Amino acid sequence: MSQGKTRNQWVETGFELFAHEGHEGLQVERLARILNRNKSGFYHYFGTMENYIGALMRHLTKQADIVVTETRKANEFDPGFLNVMVNQSIIILATMQLVRNRNVPLFTETFRQVTHKIDQALLPLWVTHIGITNNPDLALRYFEIVRDMFFSRITSTMLNYEYLHNLAREARTIVLELNQDGAGTKNPE
Repeated sequence: MSQGKTRNQWVETGFELFAHEGHEGLQVERLARILNRNKSGFYHYFGTMENYIGALMRHLTKQADIVVTETRKANEFDPGFLNVMVNQSIIILATMQLVRNRNVPLFTETFRQVTHKIDQALLPLWVTHIGITNNPDLALRYFEIVRDMFFSRITSTMLNYEYLHNLAREARTIVLELNQDGAGTKNPE
């Protein structure tokens, strides 16, 4: 087995553990047991847990490109982008762990990089979905609030189309109701 393939197995296995359990689920002995490898292999490839977590964050940043590519192919937020989220649930769950552990500077920076990539592809779908096509900056700010709320609520069992559809519908309904009441057009000052 090539060294690159073995190194990738360490990364992919750890990435899945990170997505489901956060960095607390990452232990060298556990990873070695799952992979049926010696712990020495971990240290050969990564040296330290800090280096390993750095490799996982680089992997997540690269994986975000998959979400971007699939989002650009989607022609609407619901069901298009929501199906991307379901199909790429490991990436979404790993991003959730970044939010839940934002006290770690590397996670905060990785979250910024990942969401910046995805937001650029997602924004055209989102503005149409919520009906704020004339103010993409406001739409993005609203999306950031919805996204943060989503990441605080989501679990792996909830990451399904039905849950996401209901959340997307609720987000759109709020905007529609604000616009019907005129609250979305008035300046509170």
